[in-house]
Amino acid sequence: AARALGDSRRCVVLAGGGCVMGDAVPAAVRLAERLQAPAATTYLHNDAFPCDHPLWTGPLGYHGSKASMELLRDADVVLCLGTRLGPFGTTPQYGMDYWPRDATIIQVDADARCLGLVKHADIMVHSDVGLFIDDLLALLPEAPPPGAADRIAALDAARG
Repeated sequence: AARALGDSRRCVVLAGGGCVMGDAVPAAVRLAERLQAPAATTYLHNDAFPCDHPLWTGPLGYHGSKASMELLRDADVVLCLGTRLGPFGTTPQYGMDYWPRDATIIQVDADARCLGLVKHADIMVHSDVGLFIDDLLALLPEAPPPGAADRIAALDAARG
């Protein structure tokens, strides 16, 4: 997971209910900030990432954020934190089939039964989200990753 994120030019963090239930929202924020990655939330879990944070792009799914969907569609890595990737948050909206076809999907969940259940995941991690993020942050360099400027530019463009 660390290698895929380190090599990414267009990663997106997707925070779900597991971030809330595992008290990992602050950890998800630290990770998004380290990666300088846009952060979307899953359907009905707007509380999984602070809506006043500059990296937050909005929710996915039914009546979700077009900016989130566009960024996800164009992502090369999607880091799914504490989400089962259910159909209400991953099916086309606004006439846009936004689930990325060629991205590396990293899915982290405390419930192993959810890993790869609804959507294919290239890297499946059975872990508490907060513990995973702590371990991942220890592996990632402190400096902004090479793709950080590209990610921020894409975020600004998606917001219009």
